[in-house]
Amino acid sequence: MKKYEDAGCDHIMMLMNFGGLPHEQVLRSMELVAKKVMPAFKVKKETVSL
Repeated sequence: MKKYEDAGCDHIMMLMNFGGLPHEQVLRSMELVAKKVMPAFKVKKETVSL
């Protein structure tokens, strides 16, 4: 996903519920993305001058 970010992509759609996965596995996938992936893509604060 870093390559996409480097290419200028600022939105990614992720399909977590596919192929009849059990609900528990879908939730676990979402939890892992939130804990392990998303922190690497924190929003950078921009300075706004008025």
